[in-house]
Amino acid sequence: MDSGGKANVVINGSTDSPSTQAYVAAAQEEYRAHCPDCEVKVNKISSANFSLIASSTSSAILTTPGVGYVVSEFEQYLQPTLNGVQQSGKASSIRGAAGSAQITGLQMLASGKFLHVDSGQANVFQGWVDADAAIRMMLGLPLPEYEIPIRLFTRDNVKDITVSSEAEATGEWFGPTDFPAKFRALWGLG
Repeated sequence: MDSGGKANVVINGSTDSPSTQAYVAAAQEEYRAHCPDCEVKVNKISSANFSLIASSTSSAILTTPGVGYVVSEFEQYLQPTLNGVQQSGKASSIRGAAGSAQITGLQMLASGKFLHVDSGQANVFQGWVDADAAIRMMLGLPLPEYEIPIRLFTRDNVKDITVSSEAEATGEWFGPTDFPAKFRALWGLG
């Protein structure tokens, strides 16, 4: 963000599956490669212990000197992450970041409260890609290389989108919305 390459970061990383853990491990590699002076602490959280996320976040902040950034790996953990930041008494000095951008986070981003960045992928497009891949596999056809749009939303560029359920459902946050018609045409449906 704006740390100048020196930051103390707490990542609320999900332990719910091997893939969620792999995402955090990959993030740690990125910090090591691009921000070697950053101190990164992973606060292991789980959906099974959802009610404990706020207190564990607060504890991670209080036991990590100089924390300036707290990352919620997924937006489903954003509210308890924010609650933990507030419980720590350091909300005014901590910048938030989240992944899997959804309406709640983008509204928070647009309001200028806590979040400074929210990354996400085009979930609606991903659904069409998954359907295409399943159809191709059932028909014994080769799978193409799919490129799922990913976007980093900031307080500045969130103003360029409509933050609504309708906009989320069309996929317009990530680019053109003509992909359903293109998939239907590809499948011979119209």
